[in-house]
Amino acid sequence: MLPVVVAGPEPKSMLGLPAFGFAEPGPLRDDLTAAVLSGRKVATSSLLVDYIVDREELPTVGRRSVIFDSALQPIAVIETTAVRLATIGTVDDAFAHAEGEGFADALAWRVAHESYWNGYLTEYRDGLADPGFSLTASTPVVCETFRLVARIDGGTWDRQPGIAEPSLRLDSTELAFVSAARSAILATTSATGRSRLVPICFVVGEDGLDGRLRLHSALDDKPKASSDPRVLARVRDLLARPDASLLVDRWSEDWDRLGWLRLDVRGAILEPRTSAGDERSGAILALRAKYPQYAAHRLEERPILRFTVERVVAWGNLDPD
Repeated sequence: MLPVVVAGPEPKSMLGLPAFGFAEPGPLRDDLTAAVLSGRKVATSSLLVDYIVDREELPTVGRRSVIFDSALQPIAVIETTAVRLATIGTVDDAFAHAEGEGFADALAWRVAHESYWNGYLTEYRDGLADPGFSLTASTPVVCETFRLVARIDGGTWDRQPGIAEPSLRLDSTELAFVSAARSAILATTSATGRSRLVPICFVVGEDGLDGRLRLHSALDDKPKASSDPRVLARVRDLLARPDASLLVDRWSEDWDRLGWLRLDVRGAILEPRTSAGDERSGAILALRAKYPQYAAHRLEERPILRFTVERVVAWGNLDPD
């Protein structure tokens, strides 16, 4: 079946986020979108002139965007992880492979992209008021890598029966549920891809400058395999693969009271005597207020884990006890 193609202006935003579609509507766009969903495609490239002519800002690390298909239906949310300015002649094999379009190397990438971009030379020349503009090895290219944050199905994110639609923010009931919890299960990913689960103590901190909720957890003095908290498995995992999840749940023999929240987070290590000193100090005060046992622990001398909430999934009854 041929993809549905909708003519007319394409939306600049969807679901409160910037939005775009790869290439032009049609089979190529839908093939590229499918490659994102499958995990093959984690990079994309555009000529710098595209941003100049369209008067658009360059992507920035951490920006989230909705990608849509040829029918202008939202398909997924991606997050930019790196942006660099290269030239057509300096794009390397690794980036060509990351585009997920089957390019054997950078030369194959260049041949395909120059063929595509040359189809727009008239628009580039008109937009720049430069009839002599043409593609060369030194033409600037914006190279962007990204990660898939969520799939969108029928206008909702990863929706499953009985589970509320995922969101970027906690509502007041969800925030109260998390704040009242005495512990959470932290899930990190090992070098072999196996999930590692460990219960943690935590506190809810202040939102970051980007408005995202932060949680903090101490690497405390409880007995561990090593006296150096930096060699703990969870710390090694977060340093190498900072994407993690926190599960906060409530069990009850009254099953009408069951509920849980899964927070997909980005982990970071706040070391002592760093620029994050005020954030660390506030976290330590909050941890000691919530857990009196920490009064005897040397939290000032040890790293603090920060978890920035990127996605929230809720299920069940989260009302207060």
